This record gives sequence, C-alpha cells and structure tokens, in this order.
Amino acid sequence: MALPSVSDIFTLYPGRQQYHPYKSFVAWNLTYAGGQEYFKRYWALYVAGTVFAFQEWHDAFVTDFLRQDFQGPAVDLAAAVGAQGSNNVFDLVFAGGGHKKGKIKRSSE
Repeated sequence: MALPSVSDIFTLYPGRQQYHPYKSFVAWNLTYAGGQEYFKRYWALYVAGTVFAFQEWHDAFVTDFLRQDFQGPAVDLAAAVGAQGSNNVFDLVFAGGGHKKGKIKRSSE
C-alpha cells in the first residue's frame, strides 16, 4: 500500500466510521504553510485547561476536533485504501493483523 504524497496536505490519519479516528498512526506535514498554528492551538487547549470542557479529553478526540476545526487538507488513509471496520494501523499495514482492545480483545480470549 503506497501512502499518498504529503506535499499538498497537512494530515494523514486512519479514519473509522461513526467514531473518532485511530491515533496510533498520524502523520503531519511540518512544512505545510500554517501548520504550526495547529500545534499552537493543540498546546493552548492543554495549557489553558480548555480541553476539560470537551466531551472527551483523550488524544484521539482532541486531535480530531482540532483537525476539523483547523480545516487543513487531510487524507483519511482508511478511506483511501477502502478499509472497513476498526481501521487501526496494525490491521491496515500487517496482513492478518488483529490489534484488539476492550470487548473485542475479551471476546477472543
């Protein structure tokens, strides 16, 4: 699977349907014009404590909120390769992968 070029985009991420994107693999184009503004906003949310007003505080939720708010060009890697389901990096990259957490992990034990 070839990754899309990052020359014209800011963020690559594996999306998931009806849930926040998976955050074990996110790539940012640090040369993207205006990209540093994204990281300043991210930093400010935590330093000011504004993050605690969000519905959820974990990195996946906050990162996706900022991705949408920032509106920099982004590519959903899962959609780009036609992936279905949980779309975590292990399942997308490693043949036969099965990174399992929570109920999925417990159901296979």
